[in-house]
Amino acid sequence: MDLNLMLDVVKAVPELIKEIYKDAAQPGVQEVGKALGTILGLGNTILWPVRLVNAMADELLRHHMEKYRLRLASISPEKVIPVSPELGVPLLDHFTYVSDEVLSDLYVNLLVSASDADKVDSAHPGFIRVIEQLSPDEAKLLLKFRDKDVVAWFYINARDRGTGEQRQFGNPYGELAASELRFPHNMEVYLANLQGLGIVQFDRSRPWETLSTMEYDRHFKGLIEQTWELFNQEGGDKTLEVDDHFEEAVAVTAYGRMFLKACTSAM
Repeated sequence: MDLNLMLDVVKAVPELIKEIYKDAAQPGVQEVGKALGTILGLGNTILWPVRLVNAMADELLRHHMEKYRLRLASISPEKVIPVSPELGVPLLDHFTYVSDEVLSDLYVNLLVSASDADKVDSAHPGFIRVIEQLSPDEAKLLLKFRDKDVVAWFYINARDRGTGEQRQFGNPYGELAASELRFPHNMEVYLANLQGLGIVQFDRSRPWETLSTMEYDRHFKGLIEQTWELFNQEGGDKTLEVDDHFEEAVAVTAYGRMFLKACTSAM
């Protein structure tokens, strides 16, 4: 880039914030300036005006900055702190090209956490790389873990005493299967990736005895009833016998809990 153009770009960055927020009196605008003032002009942010020649980048940046302003406005002004360049620069860069709403929410929430004195301890720079490796479907799955530590699903092995036929019945992936995923058949791959990123881990050690009476009734007894119903619909002779039952579960790690705290607005 030509040196004179580079100097013009650097000078234009503060004006760009004024351009994005037409009304400086809007709630949160002053807080945005306070939080981002120390990183304006650093790293890739100096290229913002150049990128904004592209209409899509312009629209995405304004959209994400507006979400950031609205969420920052909910924080007490005295709690808003300057964002570190290690987090702020790459996050603002992502604002110009990430279009998926679920993924962009994670980036925006991470920036808000980095701007909040009460949550900055959870805003780890490594979380940016984690989000970069998530698909939109995986981001949706993570939202299922915001207010719980474990998602479990249950199976029973049943046998027809008359014919000896053995069948397995269950609710694979439990409530995760109810997520509105674009590619639900990739669930196993999604969970493997989340485990590889250190956010969740498979937990097959929880015995049924650890379940509360309510959980047992809801999961196991309900599953037995569903099994009988399905078995009878298929022409069974009501000699079904349960051989054993077991569960699988996905648990949030300590690292994952910190990620959710920093990157999801409900935490």
